[in-house]
Amino acid sequence: VTVSVDLDELVGSEIKSPEFGSITADLKADEVKIAFTDEALSNSTLLNPMDLSIMNASIGFSRALDRKIAAALDTTPQTGTPINLKGKTFMEAAAEAAGKLGEYRMTAVVGGQSAIGRMMGNIAHMSDGMQGISVREGRTYLAGYDVPIITSSSLEKQAPGYVYFVSNEVPAAYVFEGNYKTRVYDDHDHRATVWQGDVWNAVVSNIRQVANTNQGVVKTQLTYS
Repeated sequence: VTVSVDLDELVGSEIKSPEFGSITADLKADEVKIAFTDEALSNSTLLNPMDLSIMNASIGFSRALDRKIAAALDTTPQTGTPINLKGKTFMEAAAEAAGKLGEYRMTAVVGGQSAIGRMMGNIAHMSDGMQGISVREGRTYLAGYDVPIITSSSLEKQAPGYVYFVSNEVPAAYVFEGNYKTRVYDDHDHRATVWQGDVWNAVVSNIRQVANTNQGVVKTQLTYS
């Protein structure tokens, strides 16, 4: 949309229609199939194994989506200047990333366990305590920018030692969530009951670009040497 500024008295702005684009994605299925033998389901000394497996399947689906989001964030991000935390403060990296995000507000700092650990250690050292962060409702926030600090095991596997400054206003990545379906059916040949769960989703990044990079992500390497 267009904002008309500093209008004189009795002067109105022109009426303009907003421009819309479109984002398309193929929703593909993530699937879990688990077989339970008749013996397992009839064993009264065990908790219901199907209920336990359904709970684990839910966790598994969440982790699978987390890996897709991590991959999307790591697809042609903007590159921040590597920073040696032994002599510099993490806030320098945050300030540079905020500048690269431009008019879009930073909304989170994300990284693997090693990168977030280095970041937290640097903040504690440089601010003579933990004044550089705040904790509200069980979530840690980066002071000055008031954005959540999120640890991702998927990013630890994909890019250890790197943090990602992201903006959902771009957005950095867009998650499409489709239908989900569960079914239970009998496998009479093996005297078993099968539970099957399917979830359809997709993650799209690089919705807006600057110099062929994702406008909503800045990837910065943190070192300590």
